[in-house]
Amino acid sequence: MKKQIWIFGVVSVVSAILLAGTAQARPNFLIIVADDLNHDSPGFSGVGVAPDVTPNLDRLASQSYYIENGFSTVAVCQPSRQSMLTGRYPGKYGGKGFFPIGNEVETVTARLKKHGYITATLHKVHHMLPVENFAWDYTAQQFGIEEKDFIVGRSPDLFYKSVSQIAELSRERESPFIFVANSADPHRPFSGNAKEEKKFMPTGYQEIPPPSRTYSPEEINVQAVLPDLPGVRQELAYYANSVRRLDDTVGACMKALRDSDVEGQTVVVFVADNGMALPFGKFDCYLDSNKTPILFRLPDGLGAGKKNSNALVSLIDITPTLLELAQLPPMEGIDGNSLVPVFQAAEEGKMSSFRDYVVTFRHEDIFYANYIKMFSEGNPGFLDGLKAKGWRLRHDHPSPGTYSLDRNMRMIFDGRYSYIYNHWRMHGKKRVTHPSNMTFDAMLKGAKSDPILAERLDSFMYRAPEELYDYTKDRGARKNLMGSPEYRGVSERLKKELLDWMQRNDDPQINDFSSDAGLIR
Repeated sequence: MKKQIWIFGVVSVVSAILLAGTAQARPNFLIIVADDLNHDSPGFSGVGVAPDVTPNLDRLASQSYYIENGFSTVAVCQPSRQSMLTGRYPGKYGGKGFFPIGNEVETVTARLKKHGYITATLHKVHHMLPVENFAWDYTAQQFGIEEKDFIVGRSPDLFYKSVSQIAELSRERESPFIFVANSADPHRPFSGNAKEEKKFMPTGYQEIPPPSRTYSPEEINVQAVLPDLPGVRQELAYYANSVRRLDDTVGACMKALRDSDVEGQTVVVFVADNGMALPFGKFDCYLDSNKTPILFRLPDGLGAGKKNSNALVSLIDITPTLLELAQLPPMEGIDGNSLVPVFQAAEEGKMSSFRDYVVTFRHEDIFYANYIKMFSEGNPGFLDGLKAKGWRLRHDHPSPGTYSLDRNMRMIFDGRYSYIYNHWRMHGKKRVTHPSNMTFDAMLKGAKSDPILAERLDSFMYRAPEELYDYTKDRGARKNLMGSPEYRGVSERLKKELLDWMQRNDDPQINDFSSDAGLIR
């Protein structure tokens, strides 16, 4: 009976979308991907990093299904995006960390192209590799864009022009399109931090369009994971500037759809690849590392303003959802599941839970050659220091001069509790790799006179081998519950669930986890 109800629901939602179309049989897709956006930074999250920081996103959310508990597979750009567009976990698409997918692995863009879709993207092409597998018809080169890449990703005007161009081409050919719009915001360097902008972009950073509004430290809502210090507030103000420019880009993309008269035939998806590039965020396995808002704006107002706080969703679910909305069969070998049943449950006034838990990863730390050069300025021993800590040159990486350091971690989250396994920390005291920034430096300075902050910083830098948090009581992940007798049952349950997941998915860390966590296979 459940299967029959599910099939009826799928037909209802997909049929409604198709009926909203006009000349073409399948919907267009506009996928807007934010770069390093914390899940609670937009205003529609109910928090917002600053007042009125995302008016365009808030409007989009009011027109969309809002999935509150979305998660990236890895809290860093390339593996997160490659998982999303293949529907596969890292390691199952032929690589992990900052490595390309396997040549034999199919992507959703390639599948859609086979069925008549025009495929386009702007920015971040180098984080979706090999390029051939993604089958782009249009990138910055085909759009005739000559600006530097770091300008392209931060230019609402260039996104407007590119989306408009594809929409016009789609109309001329009577073919649907998929456009993956990769904003560079709010990735570092943050807008307004001239010192950091000059460091990351020695020439040309002055040409980057400013955000439509800027923020002062006094206007900032400090995230629960961070201490409320002047240096933290200042950096978050710069970050909020970049969030506002991201919102400007979202507004430009939506305006392009309206001006081109294709808004009614276009499914708009908004996600972030991972959390903010600050302590306890990007490069880690905390909630602020991997949690991302997911918006699905469907044609004809379907699901407008509906919010799901129960469903645990992974970015690997985006690919099968797009294929189902396009009435195409699922791709072989994918791990994700279509979200159409979640949409249908919302239409029926129900709150779908979707899956029992999500699993996220961390594989390695990485330094590209250009970053090593940048951090070596004024510090000629930087590379030697990396080598002394175990960093190794990756001859197998497509970018020459790349160094990496194993940093294997796994996290399982059931909607309340999060268990983190830090394999890299199991044998000997080691510290995380975290580059200097205003927030981290403010924490270092504050810890000298604040023992509570010193303990907090130490827990972040040196990490316990295992971590357990109750996010309903401890939003900032400040109290590690591992070892607490009253939570032993919770930790053992999550460890068993993680082990089962590893076995089903051939996780290469399974033997280490079985041994380190005291489990017996």
